[in-house]
Amino acid sequence: MVWAQLSTLLDIDDLVAVGDSIVTGVEPLASTVELSAIAALCGGRRGALALREALPLIRVGPLSRPESLIRLQMMKAGLPEPALNVAVNDQRGDRIGEPDFCWPEFRVLAEYDSERFHGESRRRPDRERMELYADGGWAGLVAYATDAFTDPNAFLQRLARRLRTGGWQSDSEPWRIAGARR
Repeated sequence: MVWAQLSTLLDIDDLVAVGDSIVTGVEPLASTVELSAIAALCGGRRGALALREALPLIRVGPLSRPESLIRLQMMKAGLPEPALNVAVNDQRGDRIGEPDFCWPEFRVLAEYDSERFHGESRRRPDRERMELYADGGWAGLVAYATDAFTDPNAFLQRLARRLRTGGWQSDSEPWRIAGARR
């Protein structure tokens, strides 16, 4: 399988992002169980260690490489793992949307904005949905490409503050992580 072949070419984060895309979707290309079997078949071959390291980090849900990378940055920084693309309701129980990242127990959510679509027709619904989240009692924030590919630390600090306001308790500040990627 291509995922196993990529294990000799990609770093762990990108190998996880490929794995996420394989197991996510209406008709996933494979399940995490199948990826686990592929990793086991690779035994001691070149790249097998990378497959075993990536496997427990793969999740169903991320809809893009940057979403996978941002989730991994959150985990490396010591933040709680988010639910991915789950339905969020307002206080009456009406569905607002499915944010990319969600911490229901803290009523915090985050969206990734690729900044690819700069037109008002794309931005307006995104802004309106963020306002609906806020009206529904959710603290939301947006991660941008610079957060995924340049320096995620300012975004991670803002996220940690919102999680703490929602009741998350941590003994330490989130770690600063290296973020330069392409």
